[in-house]
Amino acid sequence: MASTVATPMSLTSSDSVPLSSPGLSPSTPGQLSPDDVELLAKLEEVLEHINNILLPVHSKCLCLQESIQFNTFL
Repeated sequence: MASTVATPMSLTSSDSVPLSSPGLSPSTPGQLSPDDVELLAKLEEVLEHINNILLPVHSKCLCLQESIQFNTFL
């Protein structure tokens, strides 16, 4: 059975792939080794940090874009 996993190039700003998606994680936690659990925890921490950085930047870009569009109508 093939599963589709989004690649960075196929994602748009409105796309999100939860870590609990069946295509990304085993169906039972018992299938993860302790090393895998540790790596997954580190990955989640890094992704949270990246989101904390990128979300404010994305919001500022949207505000700037709206400001530019507003000024072109004046």
